[in-house]
Amino acid sequence: MADISEAAGLARSLTNGQGADAAIICVGVLKPEHVAAAFAAIRKAGTLVVTAAASVREVTVSPLSLLELTMYAKRIQGAIYGMMSPSKDVPRLLGLWRNGQLRLEELVSQRYELDAINKGYADLHAGRNIRGLVVFGEG
Repeated sequence: MADISEAAGLARSLTNGQGADAAIICVGVLKPEHVAAAFAAIRKAGTLVVTAAASVREVTVSPLSLLELTMYAKRIQGAIYGMMSPSKDVPRLLGLWRNGQLRLEELVSQRYELDAINKGYADLHAGRNIRGLVVFGEG
């Protein structure tokens, strides 16, 4: 939660107190407090995009300002797979990659063998690995 508050403070300081145009929640497991904090961080007419999934037991978001939702015309949007259709878009993206038009290799910051996965996580938390890739066997 400190990261959301810190980001919200930065957004407000850069926007004369208005807040971010948009916020994207992409945590491992969604909690109600993530939604409430990110919602508070966006500006009037801003959008909050939620990409993470919550436990089936999480059924409410509190405290979420319903007044802000209406009076500030804020929007909460769920998104999965980047709003694409996996059955259509994954084969299309694969074809682009095969033809050299989509250069995925450039996006990988580090490669880790499966037995070094803990190092990958440690590097991620230390900021040394942004887009790590776990390599299974030879590949």
